[in-house]
Amino acid sequence: YLTFDDTGIKVNSSKVKGNDLYILSNDIRTQSVKDIDGVEVFNTIAVTANDNVEYGLHITDNVIDNFNKLFKHLIKIKSTPKEQEVKLVCYDGGGYYTIKSKINHTKLDLHSNYNDDFMPVYEDIVKFLDKSERKSGLIVMNGAPGTGKSTFIRHLVSNHPNNYIIITPAIAAHLAAPEFTSFLLNNKDAVFIMEDCEQVIMDRGTNTFGSAVAALLNMSDGLMSDIFNGKFICTFNADIKDIDKAVLRKGRCFANYEFKALSADKADKLLIQRGL
Repeated sequence: YLTFDDTGIKVNSSKVKGNDLYILSNDIRTQSVKDIDGVEVFNTIAVTANDNVEYGLHITDNVIDNFNKLFKHLIKIKSTPKEQEVKLVCYDGGGYYTIKSKINHTKLDLHSNYNDDFMPVYEDIVKFLDKSERKSGLIVMNGAPGTGKSTFIRHLVSNHPNNYIIITPAIAAHLAAPEFTSFLLNNKDAVFIMEDCEQVIMDRGTNTFGSAVAALLNMSDGLMSDIFNGKFICTFNADIKDIDKAVLRKGRCFANYEFKALSADKADKLLIQRGL
């Protein structure tokens, strides 16, 4: 069958056996076919033309050479980013479940769009997502609205595939519910994203959702973390001093970063880059 890469087109097998079919695109494929006289011909590209007649092109070394000459002249006309799939936690009165959802694909130049002190933290976050590096824990990110927290989450999800599950603030308030424990048992080894989760991780002295923060602490570094292997990425707008100190404890909190306004130097360069 044929494969395409940056070096050209290659035949990976001397024969395409039987009725095996290898899709190259929506309308080009290689297969074993019979010509008009009923003779079986292997290594054939089958193309369905606009007149609905299927033509076969037998693959020879000479044909491959000609394809590769043509391949060098191909240009990229359009690239459509794929939406990234995540799961969203829902509740229907009988229990918690997830529905598949999609977010817009985002790829950022992190060096241009964030301050220099963020890059080491970003590297830590990527390590955090690696299952061989860490089984459970927390990432804590705060900052004023508009400083890039949600945009970074989109970039992370788009460029570092994982089993991402979004927990809304309304659901996060019920982390200690027995039904949520059952839900976690069915969703082990996941990365839970909790945006605007101040109400859950505020200091327990003033937090009306004290049971929820206690559950989060246990799920991220207590005995429950050994069972669920859950990782949590928490973002919020509040000042870090208002957060329960146990959330930031070393060993539980793998990385902690406060997003701030872009430095004047970086902001100027970004404006020039965008022609503004």
